[in-house]
Amino acid sequence: YAYCVKYNPATQEIVTGGEDSSLRVWKGNQCTQTLTIPGSVWCVDVLANGDVVTGSSDYVARVWTKNSLRIGSVEV
Repeated sequence: YAYCVKYNPATQEIVTGGEDSSLRVWKGNQCTQTLTIPGSVWCVDVLANGDVVTGSSDYVARVWTKNSLRIGSVEV
């Protein structure tokens, strides 16, 4: 099941989250990326800078970015 869908105007992509513990990125009708999360993705939102935020059943909010300057270190 898909629980949430959001359009990202910064990247012109659609992001979805669902029961299968994945955040999926769509360009048109093509899935271009699948990110696995340890829990069902209950909600997804898009920030003004194009980053994506997910909330999941493991009670963790995560921020996803394509900008290499905002990617956390391995320790983080």
